[in-house]
Amino acid sequence: MVRFRSSLRFCLLCAVYFVAVVATSALTTSASTQDVLGRPSQAASAQPETFATSTKPFNFFSALAAGSVNIASGACADVLCNGTDSCNCLTISSLTLKAGSLGRSTISCELNNDTTVPVNNGSGGVTEPAGGICTITAANGSLLNLQLNGWLGVVDSSTFVEVSGGYTITGGTAKFSDAAGTGTFALSVDSINLGTANGVFSLSGAFRR
Repeated sequence: MVRFRSSLRFCLLCAVYFVAVVATSALTTSASTQDVLGRPSQAASAQPETFATSTKPFNFFSALAAGSVNIASGACADVLCNGTDSCNCLTISSLTLKAGSLGRSTISCELNNDTTVPVNNGSGGVTEPAGGICTITAANGSLLNLQLNGWLGVVDSSTFVEVSGGYTITGGTAKFSDAAGTGTFALSVDSINLGTANGVFSLSGAFRR
């Protein structure tokens, strides 16, 4: 009888110990795998580096380039014209870009302006849809890609053309691979004729890399 009671007491002690271990383990697991909202904290801590860098703040960004602009009949090679519309292509190639935050860099752009349905702009001239792409190349070869959308405006009896609107940074390569930003752009050209003219291109907005 004494031996039976001792065995029973031992079994009870083992059961209590087992329950305590399981409870402690459950609490430890809960604390290590869930946050205060009940979400797995391990998954949150395993976010990729791109998620971490996306919390970088946006900084003011401005840039300026001046040089030759080519105006040609027909759509740009890398930018589609709308449906069966007719477009002219404005091209700038490897112009030196003055932008302190980017260091020494150049910019190249292809912009279509849709000439199919000109709209009277109220000042004796016309306004036509315009948009395209630009690529900024840094000194180390990193590329920053921009998508532009806006309008081309011409004042009646003027030889001055301006394309203006908004841009979105769509990423890039190397140090610009997770870049983001938005802003406005303006391309001023001193001719409305096909051929080569002088132009000034400017960007202003927010930039994060």
